[in-house]
Amino acid sequence: MTHKNKFLFYFTCMVLLSGCGEELTTGVTKGGTGNGGEGEPIIGRSGEPLNKRYEIWLPKPVSDYCHGVKRTLSFIHPVSSELIQEDQLIKIDPADPIDNQIIAQVRWENHSDHPKTVLRSACNDLLDIVERPGSFKADLRCDVETVTLNKNDVYISEEYQYNFIVNTQAVLRHNETVQFLPEESNMLGCDALEIPFALQNEQN
Repeated sequence: MTHKNKFLFYFTCMVLLSGCGEELTTGVTKGGTGNGGEGEPIIGRSGEPLNKRYEIWLPKPVSDYCHGVKRTLSFIHPVSSELIQEDQLIKIDPADPIDNQIIAQVRWENHSDHPKTVLRSACNDLLDIVERPGSFKADLRCDVETVTLNKNDVYISEEYQYNFIVNTQAVLRHNETVQFLPEESNMLGCDALEIPFALQNEQN
């Protein structure tokens, strides 16, 4: 499995992305001294550069159902590489060998009584950073990729990796263009499925 690594630099009223579509080798370094802890993030000055000691807030997984498919968004601990099961405030210091601060996955599970075909654009990731309203997105001509899910089948995506250099509070959203066929209601598409996260300098 390959990973896509995006380096996101958040400034006031601006989001700059680089490295889109880069293919990296599999694996995340384990170990370090990162300590987990509960608690909501307290973001100071947005856009303030992160110090050597900072905190990453990651919530427990979020799920919903769309046309018989259970969709789940979850985070992976940046130090231990374990799946985050409960809200955690992770303290990071220079001794922690972190390759990627934010690591997220998408999981689909077919709960319907018949096979499902999942349609997605080859140009788009399954996760998007929620951007400012009105942000421009290029209209690209892309191939369509399909995934077949028989009853009770589970699909787990590649890892989506993000790195930040400033205090950041953001949201990841399941790609809204993904289709689960056949649809089981008159509703077109799915409701929005989002999961928040935050990075902040260590609080005294």
